[in-house]
Amino acid sequence: MSEPYPLILFTIAAIIILGCPRPANHLPSEESLLDPLRNSLTLQKNSHKPKVGPHSGHSNQKSDKTVCKIHLKPLIIISSQRSHDKTTVRKHDHLPIRRYTLGASNEKQPIEAIVIGHGKDAILILASFHGNEKSGTPLVRQLTDYLYKNPRLLQGRKVMILPVVNPDGGKRNSRYNARGVDLNRNFSTANRINNTRHGLKALSEPETRAVIRAIRQCHPNRIISLHQPLACIDYDGPGRKLADHIAKYCDLPVRKLGAMPGSLGSYAGVTLGIPTITLELPGGIEKFSPEHLWKRYGAALVASILYPDDFQVSSFKSQVSSFSFGPVQTAFGFAHSAAATVIRGY
Repeated sequence: MSEPYPLILFTIAAIIILGCPRPANHLPSEESLLDPLRNSLTLQKNSHKPKVGPHSGHSNQKSDKTVCKIHLKPLIIISSQRSHDKTTVRKHDHLPIRRYTLGASNEKQPIEAIVIGHGKDAILILASFHGNEKSGTPLVRQLTDYLYKNPRLLQGRKVMILPVVNPDGGKRNSRYNARGVDLNRNFSTANRINNTRHGLKALSEPETRAVIRAIRQCHPNRIISLHQPLACIDYDGPGRKLADHIAKYCDLPVRKLGAMPGSLGSYAGVTLGIPTITLELPGGIEKFSPEHLWKRYGAALVASILYPDDFQVSSFKSQVSSFSFGPVQTAFGFAHSAAATVIRGY
């Protein structure tokens, strides 16, 4: 009976020194090693950090790569649309030009924004708030091309341009959107009026919400909104000096029209305190070509961007004399003819 004891002691010592191996059917499979990673990705919605299993090795590398893909985001997120919406990006002398979809109109037409340059001095420019005031759109598209060709003007500056705020109204040649609402009376302001023409509630229209989205993304230091046909420069909020500056570069007088109920000027200028200019172009000028509009009012738009700095108008006029549609408008699908621009409601 005493003979087996040395063998038992030897076996125990071997187990202590070498460790007890697990049976083959208890070894962790590659599939089980990935379970913690799958669970961690499921918890991403709750902002939990991914967990890594105790057997890290090769599976750890996989989890790192996967998490990087999960957290990868676009450089700038402006579009409220789904990820299948495309963003066009072009560069010229390190000047980024980006095109986004901010939303869609009531009739599902895209409301687009073009962002040029980058910097803390941000300017927001909007056109065609009212579908029967179309001259601003070819003008801001000329501006887009001019800035593309003159990137030095945007050192430290960023410009966001909304060429067509009201595409449905443009299609109908109507002041109102497809639901009969005046978008420039639909903002959330202390002086707004709830009715069918202004909207039964503030921000009831998708086009207005797209403008709000643009303001929140751009964080503008000043806003320029192009309208017709009052032939003057109106301002809201602390915008008098900016209005006087712009007036030096065009034939439009500065005129305080007052804060309209639920207007962009009342919201951005009065409520938010952003210098807001309503550039009221004359009536009837939509019959002129984009080149003619640019020669007449292009300097005023450039002045609004460079404010408070002045710029050489003589140099600007020499460039305008030979101005033509360029690569930006071609790349972004802009119309090349004035007729096409006006007829399509842009």
